[in-house]
Amino acid sequence: MSNSDDRLRFLLALFICLSVLACHKRSVDNVSTNSNGSVELSNPDIDPDDSDGIFVGNGNQEKIDHNGLFLTSCYLEEQNIAICGLSSDFNDNFDFSLVNIVDANGVVISASDLQLELLDENSQPKLKIVAREDVLIKGIVDTSNDEPISLEKKKSSVGMSLAAIGDLSTQIPFLNLAKSARMWASQRQGMSWEDGSNLDLDENGYVKSLEADQKAHLVILTLHGYPLPFDRLIVRYEGSGAIAYDGLIKDEDSSVEGRHVLSIDTNSDKNRLMLSIESTDPANYIRNLSIVPENFVELFDKGEVFNPLWVEKVKAFKLFKFTEWMATDSSTLTSWEQRPLEDQISYAFAPPGRYGGLLD
Repeated sequence: MSNSDDRLRFLLALFICLSVLACHKRSVDNVSTNSNGSVELSNPDIDPDDSDGIFVGNGNQEKIDHNGLFLTSCYLEEQNIAICGLSSDFNDNFDFSLVNIVDANGVVISASDLQLELLDENSQPKLKIVAREDVLIKGIVDTSNDEPISLEKKKSSVGMSLAAIGDLSTQIPFLNLAKSARMWASQRQGMSWEDGSNLDLDENGYVKSLEADQKAHLVILTLHGYPLPFDRLIVRYEGSGAIAYDGLIKDEDSSVEGRHVLSIDTNSDKNRLMLSIESTDPANYIRNLSIVPENFVELFDKGEVFNPLWVEKVKAFKLFKFTEWMATDSSTLTSWEQRPLEDQISYAFAPPGRYGGLLD
């Protein structure tokens, strides 16, 4: 191989490197500070007179003029820090020329209370918007139609293992607490709790009948000494029978058959909340039970399944491990027909012919 060939290869490689660096530098250097201290982003390949621009501010004070660099997806890094991607490719999701950053109350954050910084992460330019530490950035508002664009919290790269569904769990994932209740326990008069007697259950796990000296106990929640996120419960059911409670006080004035209003018994020495069926009509047995915190009844009636307080805690994670949630280590599921269904009383135990620990 001749020296001239080596020189040509070297010059060609040098030209390619310099070209890449020049393109990279141009994408990073498309930022400047103008005379009034605001940050201006520009694309030198686009005539500013032909670009509408995107401005961030309070409507009167312009903060950013992108001139060809468009906002893409945004997320919250901290409650007062938003990160937005920037691209020279127009994004229809951000088809507006003037935007405002708003706080949790929907109030526009003054441009003077915002700091902007152009980041270069893996050769991808991003815009960092920082508000005061006591401000919660809630969204971006398109001022052409006052439509807010919510910002999601950045997803954590760390996964989370969900706890098993059951009364012993502290996660309380469902609005209907009955969905995490323990398997029914039989008790006969004069005998200890959980006497081991069989109960007459229907296909959804509801007690169809009781013997003369028999009761059926349902542990709703085991208490671990931590404050509960509710102080009143609404119990609703269909059918006819007598229901008693442990760890809960029934408001007799506000309760009617089919709808009981309960409060936490703060003087109880028991470490559990429990519902007991003392009698039931076999022709119209107690069924379709729901036990919902009073402050979430309206949300539950709209069809919501999961506790929003629990969702708020777990939504930052990208990955979930369902080993415990689905009870895979003790699974007896062998066919699709055994899967748990929405109508069964609890997902923590399996009605006859069904499987617990999963949600259809």
